[in-house]
Amino acid sequence: MSAESNISLTLLETDRILMVKVMGNYFDKPNNLDMITNAIKLYDVKKLLLDFTAGSYLTSPSAVYNRPNEAVKKGFTQELKIATLVRNINSRTEIVETIFKNKGFQIELFVSYDEAIDWLNEKTE
Repeated sequence: MSAESNISLTLLETDRILMVKVMGNYFDKPNNLDMITNAIKLYDVKKLLLDFTAGSYLTSPSAVYNRPNEAVKKGFTQELKIATLVRNINSRTEIVETIFKNKGFQIELFVSYDEAIDWLNEKTE
């Protein structure tokens, strides 16, 4: 496994959304989470689009369970809205969503880019 990252980060300036595009297999690499966290802080965004349509998330069940805690340690807050774009919604993707929601995160799964963007741009109460 290479130490290089297989994610690209793009600021969608009009909507103030940080888009994270995963290419290939996304493994639990500490530098990936650091890159995302640094970009959130740099661009001062409150909306995150995780695009897994060209990739997949490979990890252990314990790593999935611990991911929200790691994200908080890196500086993620519950005010961050996270739209996760996937090829299809299934029990694997739903469990990740549920774990994050149980930790207080605003997260939703989508198969449509436009629906994900619309949800991110909805006003929160």
